[in-house]
Amino acid sequence: MTPPKKRTATEQKPRRYAPRLPPEERREQLLDATLALIAQKGYESVSMEGIARKAGVTKPVVYDLFGSLADLLEALLEREEERALNQLAELMPTPAEDADPADMGTAFGLDASFEEPAMPTPGWGHTLPPGSEIPWESRLIRRSGL
Repeated sequence: MTPPKKRTATEQKPRRYAPRLPPEERREQLLDATLALIAQKGYESVSMEGIARKAGVTKPVVYDLFGSLADLLEALLEREEERALNQLAELMPTPAEDADPADMGTAFGLDASFEEPAMPTPGWGHTLPPGSEIPWESRLIRRSGL
């Protein structure tokens, strides 16, 4: 039995290219791929190469839309924050037109005080060693004000 012939460079299978998408659609595709990778393998395993592979594109496509992994993760954080806040807004009852804004929080068991606290509230900045990054999940909570 003769071994199969190896293909030469000119005989290689043509590379499958991802279909062209408008930049906004490609951006959403890459953000979805990033979120899926985080859900599957955890934040620490996310890389530009892994995101490109998951989305079926090359790394330059990812770098063209997001200059760096940090930029991509920041965009993901902002998108997910917006989605979460929109979901919360949909769940909130619509206040009556004559409702006093100061009383609205008490209807939900919240303190409706609009004064700034005299002392900063404890947060990640008080518990992390100097120079540490705040985990992106915690920044999402911090930005949403929850």
